[in-house]
Amino acid sequence: MTKILYVCRLFSGLEESIDKKHWDPTGVPTIYKVINKLKHNNKKFKLILTVKDSYSKLQENKTKNIDIPGFLLPVTILKGTKHNSNFRLVKNIYREFTQFLNIIRIYLAFNPQLIYIDNSNIWSAGLISRITKTPVVFRVMGVYEYMHTLINKKSPTILERFLIWLYKSPFKLVVCTQDGSGVENWLKKAIRPNVKTEVLLNGITDNNNNKSVIPFNDKNTYITFLGKLEFAKGAEQFVRAMISVLEKSKDSNIIINIIGFGSLRDKLVSLTKNKNFYKHFRFVERLPNKHVLPILKKTDIYVSLNRAGNISNANLEAISASCCMIIPKSQKKNGIDLYTDKILSEDTVFRINSSDDINGLIHLTLDLISNKDKIKMKRNSIKKLKKSFKNWSQRVELEINILSTLIQKNY
Repeated sequence: MTKILYVCRLFSGLEESIDKKHWDPTGVPTIYKVINKLKHNNKKFKLILTVKDSYSKLQENKTKNIDIPGFLLPVTILKGTKHNSNFRLVKNIYREFTQFLNIIRIYLAFNPQLIYIDNSNIWSAGLISRITKTPVVFRVMGVYEYMHTLINKKSPTILERFLIWLYKSPFKLVVCTQDGSGVENWLKKAIRPNVKTEVLLNGITDNNNNKSVIPFNDKNTYITFLGKLEFAKGAEQFVRAMISVLEKSKDSNIIINIIGFGSLRDKLVSLTKNKNFYKHFRFVERLPNKHVLPILKKTDIYVSLNRAGNISNANLEAISASCCMIIPKSQKKNGIDLYTDKILSEDTVFRINSSDDINGLIHLTLDLISNKDKIKMKRNSIKKLKKSFKNWSQRVELEINILSTLIQKNY
């Protein structure tokens, strides 16, 4: 029986499961679906979740073990640091160092045959791969802007040089999600040339027959935004554009669904109330993943303004639902969405100039509301295209097979 140590950040989509001690994630299917498979296949499966402060609503003040049904071994939660701006850099360094020491302590006691660590824990991933002989699989969920900036810096700071050195660690394998974030260029520059890499597109949902948890009416036009309410997702740009659409449209039956949680939520709610359009917006937080697709199936227009790439899990769910989609054009300078262009041709989605192209989004949305046939054409095109995508079962099985092959070669 393979002993696997799995370390990842305490994602917001996992927080409710930890808080209620009941495993029913509301997001990050890439993570929880692989965890589900590994814990089912391996009785000796150990999960460590690390709190990264500003990313987490649960501010754990101590490291603890939690018994969750379905996990034979307790899930370990590694505390972060208190969330405030004073001495943030020092606190972040202290947090990463103490979490690394805790992970090493658990590693020595558990003695795994494979360690699977995500990018949020690059300190632990890099150091463990350098000081132990245990195979380390480094998991990159997508490449953020700071990661592109880091490897292209001409004069990096001492800390940045340390991070670059960590990325150049002797990992046994690097698995990266293909989300349109320019992963190919980043891998070539950031990872050792002799380290094997796998770039995997996530799956689509093909067997969800749940009913929507929010009501729909055929007389309304529904526009949906799905994702964290943060700058990186273009959440504020979306809400400002939709307020203008409501001001200019002759259609009084427009309803905007905003599914997600984030630091901008209160600001966005205030914006809608200040303009007296709050009744047209439905803010839905922490929705279990299984309830997302039924809402998207009822959606007329789906909008993604993701700055880091637009083949995210949210957008794959929109493809699963055959949505009429609006996304930004690719960013050739840093490679963002070049892959998206390859798999989502002009006849399958609508594109605006950028995540900040509010006027473009307003005009396109108004045009679609007035010309529903255009919405129908895009839905039909996506419906045909999605047949070429792997479903989630196939996608997870692919990653499990990659890990199994790696274990077999090393033991």
